[in-house]
Amino acid sequence: MNRMLTSFFLVLFVPLYLPAQTANWTALSPDYFPTNVSGQIHGISRISEMKFHPSDPNKMYAISARGGLFISTNAGASWTIAPGTDKMPSNRLASVCVDFTDDQIIYLGTGDDNYYYSGTGVWKSVNGGNTFTQTPMGNLLVLEMIMDPLDHNTIVAATNAGIYKTSNGGVTWTAKTSTAISFYDLVQNQGPGSRVMYAATYSDFYRSTDFGDTWTQITSGLYVPAGYSDGGGCRIGVSPANPAKVYFYMNSKGGTLFKSSDSGLNFVNIKDSISPYLTGYTNDPSDPGQGNYNTGFCVDRTDSNTVYYVGHVVWKSTNGGQTWSQLTNWWAVLHTDMHQMFVNPYNLSQLWNMNDGGVWLSTNGGSNWTPKSDGIYGYEIYHGYTSPTRKDMVSIGTQDNGELYYSGNTWYCNRGGDWSSKVAFDYFPSSSRAYYYDNARRRYVTGGESTYGLPVSGFKDIAFYPSNPGLAVVGDMEAYRTSNLGSGTPVWTQITSIAKTIKAVHISPADSNRVYIITNDQNLYVSTNAWSGTPVFTNYTLPSATSSTAGIISMKYNPDILYAVCNNKAYKSVNNGATWTNITYNLPSINFMDVLQDEYFSSADL
Repeated sequence: MNRMLTSFFLVLFVPLYLPAQTANWTALSPDYFPTNVSGQIHGISRISEMKFHPSDPNKMYAISARGGLFISTNAGASWTIAPGTDKMPSNRLASVCVDFTDDQIIYLGTGDDNYYYSGTGVWKSVNGGNTFTQTPMGNLLVLEMIMDPLDHNTIVAATNAGIYKTSNGGVTWTAKTSTAISFYDLVQNQGPGSRVMYAATYSDFYRSTDFGDTWTQITSGLYVPAGYSDGGGCRIGVSPANPAKVYFYMNSKGGTLFKSSDSGLNFVNIKDSISPYLTGYTNDPSDPGQGNYNTGFCVDRTDSNTVYYVGHVVWKSTNGGQTWSQLTNWWAVLHTDMHQMFVNPYNLSQLWNMNDGGVWLSTNGGSNWTPKSDGIYGYEIYHGYTSPTRKDMVSIGTQDNGELYYSGNTWYCNRGGDWSSKVAFDYFPSSSRAYYYDNARRRYVTGGESTYGLPVSGFKDIAFYPSNPGLAVVGDMEAYRTSNLGSGTPVWTQITSIAKTIKAVHISPADSNRVYIITNDQNLYVSTNAWSGTPVFTNYTLPSATSSTAGIISMKYNPDILYAVCNNKAYKSVNNGATWTNITYNLPSINFMDVLQDEYFSSADL
């Protein structure tokens, strides 16, 4: 459940005297990469990092920033969740490390690099990911882990509070730098038997010659570009083709690149923060560019002069970073917000790119890309809704990957980018019409989108009447009603004059004339003649603030009984809203998004 409805919280009240029941829940997961009907490149999950198995070329490990650890055993053709990550207290993950002597031992670095959000340190599994146990590192964001090729119990980790090292498989961790230093990258020199490691902060380069025990900041030849206060986040590139060559990339707007020919002791500038502007959507100085999180640098394994920068798009240089060619665009070829790219160590013709859309593969040097993300259902969902008349019609709005809808056992993507708008479905039989709160537009989910006559550009809530699907009430700063919702352009009538932000609207399932409106200033407006020529609303003061969230329902069998959630409180009224009783009891102290009822339950004991 951590992967689904991450920002959607409902409270459901049920009779307290009912016997305990066990429900069988299954995830309605977009297991396979969704079918694209939008035209814009789409995705499935924000992937922070991917690594190959130490000896099996077909086994891979991908970290979803919010969805857990996914494992492929068929070279990325399909992925399955490591079940232990669903049992962790948080699925915010940043890095993975697999024991080269026993792949049942897996280490996970927690936290969210996107927001530089602290995690809970390193977690360890000894059963292939079925369960994980927290190691005693502390509540740190762990951006990368590298295992000593000479000792599988020794691991070096880059965190938001220094470099840490364990020599006993995570039983203890020791800080090897100042904990005041935040790191963003960690790599090992690619020379045979080398003990040299490199690490990057937001602006600085560090070097170790004893596999992470001691570190020295290197400054020779390095500088922050003129006009910038820092490096904007840095990445390091190395290659087994020339272990002495080290690239140090600063994510200042145009992209600044330095190169060392002596294993990271001294650097020279190769590219300054001028054209081409690598961090933007295009080579445009007015483009704001990308942030540190959406940055990756890659060096070819057979030619150390072939390098790649990835952010919004993929840039490639074949002369060590002196000149660059743009290979992709952000909307049609490869999903933007890229975090990692590398050459497959088992197949040098393959480039792998990890981004906010998932895991992608190129076999022609980075010009064309194919998603390899089937099964990585790590969506970050703002809201999710299902049609009340079609169980196969579901809409979810996601971060980075647009709106997805489920129809006929297939998931489709019908728009890109962030899609945080709430959505509702009407009660017409077999309806696939979605009503979007943010832009007051209506869409046949499998077809086009258009306005539908509402006199406001957006709204805060919408209520339908199941017994007559043509009836609806919408609330924004005022409430509006229609009795012909199914027409191409419904006729709307304003029924309030309150000039307040409306937080919730409800039509009683027992009587369409009973309409309830909660505003953000702790007020409830109740009408018992909402479809008359001149509706009248009675104003009551609710017992708790409604500035953040609110929801209200009336019971189908007795419309005088109401339930409401107001910010982090829950209440019941038995007199149509005149007075209220606090029934929050032991519910958690969080803002409740809404309250639902089972309209098929008919007991008067609720």
